[in-house]
Amino acid sequence: MRICTIIILLLPFSGHLMAQVHSSKVMVEEMLLDMEDRYQVRFSYSKDIVPYDEMVAVGFERKSLVEVLEELGSQTGIIYRRRGSRVVLNYDPERKREMEEARVVLINNPIVDSLEEKTVPREEELVSVPDEVAVPRDTMTRFALLSRSEANELVRSEQRYYEAEALRLDVDEEVQLMQVSLLPLRSILDRKRSKINHFSFNIVAGYTGGVQGFEIGGVANAVKRDMLGVQIAGATNYIGGNVEGIQLAGFTNFNQGIMRGIQVGGLGNINVQSDAIQIAGAFNLNRRISRGYQLAGLFNAGRNVTGGQLSGFFNLSLGNVYFQGSGFCNVAEDVDVQVAGLVNVAKNVDVLQLGLINVADSVSGVSFGLLNLIKKGYNKIEISTGDALYGNLAVKLGTRNFYNIFQVGTNFKKNVLGNGIIWGYGYGFGFFQKIREGFKFNPELLVSNIQEKGIIKPDLNLLNQVKFLFHFTEDKKMEVFAGPTFNFMISNLTSEEGTLIGSEISNYTLFEKNIFEAIEPVNYKFWIGFNAGIRL
Repeated sequence: MRICTIIILLLPFSGHLMAQVHSSKVMVEEMLLDMEDRYQVRFSYSKDIVPYDEMVAVGFERKSLVEVLEELGSQTGIIYRRRGSRVVLNYDPERKREMEEARVVLINNPIVDSLEEKTVPREEELVSVPDEVAVPRDTMTRFALLSRSEANELVRSEQRYYEAEALRLDVDEEVQLMQVSLLPLRSILDRKRSKINHFSFNIVAGYTGGVQGFEIGGVANAVKRDMLGVQIAGATNYIGGNVEGIQLAGFTNFNQGIMRGIQVGGLGNINVQSDAIQIAGAFNLNRRISRGYQLAGLFNAGRNVTGGQLSGFFNLSLGNVYFQGSGFCNVAEDVDVQVAGLVNVAKNVDVLQLGLINVADSVSGVSFGLLNLIKKGYNKIEISTGDALYGNLAVKLGTRNFYNIFQVGTNFKKNVLGNGIIWGYGYGFGFFQKIREGFKFNPELLVSNIQEKGIIKPDLNLLNQVKFLFHFTEDKKMEVFAGPTFNFMISNLTSEEGTLIGSEISNYTLFEKNIFEAIEPVNYKFWIGFNAGIRL
């Protein structure tokens, strides 16, 4: 019954409360990372000003960026404004105070915080914290008792509070000039490991609260919070927060926050987010957005990469990426440029795919390769006739900007040995150029191996064709085309007596010549023909 009473009394404020109840609490810093990923925006703020470590409950579903920022500001006092391509965040305590004073909530006795699943202490049990003191992460809202009746209490949110046992006022972090460590268990200078150091020297390994300057370790460096400056380790660097500057490790760099600057790892680099140039002997791995460039001997992996990825074997982007280059394979959601030794895979390609095999959902630019498989591309079956091969069946795969041709054909004539017909198989490519509405120019280049002595013989007998085709219809289901074809035949076919005769598929020639200076004599023929057909 009490629960029902609470729900009824809270209905006027459901617009604000439901967003909190149905959204799990996260740290402000973590939420800003999610927003950068979701809305493709970059935030700029100072941790000395913005309450980055407060816990908030803000939902994203069906909300614009402005709506989410407004809701975040109502809970934390964070304000925002746009500067160029960034959103600059600041802190206005008055805004949060106004929002808190405006909230009036009726709840039953005892007071229960439904978000924290804890019973709120009575007023005399609360510990008040002055407004000028920064609040650590595990804070909640202080409820001041206004009035009481047998059924309910009127409570107004007045200011933040702590439970007595959770009170930690460690805001004024100690900063010292330097520390020297042999092992992370004990510092030679006998200083607290939670301090921030301008200079940190770890003979074997060391652990500090933060670095604002320079740190070097023979084997490993570990930092609890942020590192600003230069960090060098023989094996491993570990940062519990963010990094701004240069980070070098003989083995691995591992950061739990954002990396900004230059990062070099002998084996690999691992970050939550990177706004940096990353160089690794084996791999670079970022869980979230990567703004910068990744260079690795083996592979690069990230979520959204606004820069580029270059590796010896494999690149993976689970979101957007500007450039990918690898010796074997590239995989991305949306990409501008992909270059691979074997295969490129993407959902959307804006500029170029270059590889032996290209796979995509849609391509705005060009997919250039031996095989292009584009789901929403130019995929046609062609039936055609020509002066050299009277019947042809071809498959066209790719886009109108560039497509591959796989063709077989025959002229139904008997071959040289009289044991079959002359036929050929070929490969080529083509593209479209629109001249006007309903009229397109379609050049193609096709090379066919013509079989005139049996099923498949290794003789040199190549028909090279340049076709200038014109399309006369806008029907997407069926295209009609025709145009002249320039044929250039290269052949070393000989008669049964061993005399060079060349190919016999042409009805006439404009030019013919035998060359006997090569290892094997070769016959060259040139003539102009035609080609016409339909594509479905």
